[in-house]
Amino acid sequence: MLENLYTTKMSMDKKKLQNRFSKIRSKNGRISKFMALAMSVVIAVTMLCATVVMAAFDSFERYEAKIFYNNEAMEFNNKPFFYDRTVYLPLRELFDNLGLTDISEIKWNNGNIQITIDGHQSNYEINIGQNKIVYDNFWNNTQSDVLTPTSPVLMNGITYIPFEYVEWIINRYNYNYDVSFTFGNIDSKTPYLGNAEMKTYSYLCDLQYQVDNGHFPWRLDAQQVIKSFFANQGKENGNITAFAGDGVKCSATYAIDKTSYIVELFKPIQTDEHGIWIVKEYYKADTK
Repeated sequence: MLENLYTTKMSMDKKKLQNRFSKIRSKNGRISKFMALAMSVVIAVTMLCATVVMAAFDSFERYEAKIFYNNEAMEFNNKPFFYDRTVYLPLRELFDNLGLTDISEIKWNNGNIQITIDGHQSNYEINIGQNKIVYDNFWNNTQSDVLTPTSPVLMNGITYIPFEYVEWIINRYNYNYDVSFTFGNIDSKTPYLGNAEMKTYSYLCDLQYQVDNGHFPWRLDAQQVIKSFFANQGKENGNITAFAGDGVKCSATYAIDKTSYIVELFKPIQTDEHGIWIVKEYYKADTK
């Protein structure tokens, strides 16, 4: 969807229509005034729609995000924002904040971005509106790519990259730039950070993407999520003695060694049957 917002499709459509118009004239020798008017309307509507879509993306309502590097807040002139299940970061300002500007190079060419970072074995190619990172390994002259849940976007002339690109590009080769973000609380309509599994919202979005593509199918089964959660805490020999839910959130009682726990789950990303289950909170049955 986003690829239609910021490419040269508008001008390409105009040229394409004009070429067709010229062919019709040369073939038939003339074209009626009515047809000429119709063609003009088509061109105008095409350009108008593209302009409206571009403007809408620049002005849509979005949540501002706070970005932290080594637990200290980062400052941006172009504010990071939440959109399409992730946070978007202004590419060049992010590199400035992380001290990468002097050891890297960013080339921008009509929506195509080439990134080089000293010490990395690969160069990176990303494109506005394309959910893909291309890795060009110059050490062994090979090329590979990875599909990503979201794509880079252009906002008011500034290139923004999805938060996940910090790991997939900046931290790819033995780097550990500790970057995180926060929003409002878990019960609000805004994105959130807190849950009993201690997963960031960015992680949960990526996990949903992985499940959508056939990985970790047990995340779609609330009872399996409960068992896995307690198994990770060394309580794998317990049993679910009670369970209730409405398909979006649920609660259960998990008993082990004469101790019962109440555990609550919810779907943080999608609320349909394809949404992953995450543990929101848990506590001993007699302590709350």
